[in-house]
Amino acid sequence: TGLATARDRQRAAESKLQQVHLLYQDLRGKLTAGVQDAREAILSGRQQIHFGEQQIRHAREAYRLSHERLVRNVTGSSITEVQQTIRLLELAELTQVSTIGAYDKAQLRLMILLGPAYCNQGVAAAGLPPAGEERLPIPGERKP
Repeated sequence: TGLATARDRQRAAESKLQQVHLLYQDLRGKLTAGVQDAREAILSGRQQIHFGEQQIRHAREAYRLSHERLVRNVTGSSITEVQQTIRLLELAELTQVSTIGAYDKAQLRLMILLGPAYCNQGVAAAGLPPAGEERLPIPGERKP
């Protein structure tokens, strides 16, 4: 019975070791998937920010032209038209703020997954440039 008990303990230990190994593989897969998701969100966010900047520029130009038409008393111009362009500009800017927030959250997720000490290394490993490089300017931001 002593030999049987030792074998049972060995089997139990081997089973626990195998469970730990499977748990480790599962956790590693989840971490990899999280990093990939964060990377995709960052890349998508960059494109959305760029698109949002274009929308804001177009909305500002539409407002400027509409306002100019109203000031010059051009036939067909109206305060309602100017108000509509202001609403479009407001919507474009609100969307941009939301997009930047989502982009920042994706960057934070990546930092949390990789840890702050490995953030720049992890960003490079994820196929992204380090912080401060190839960064899109924030709308209205002035360059030093």
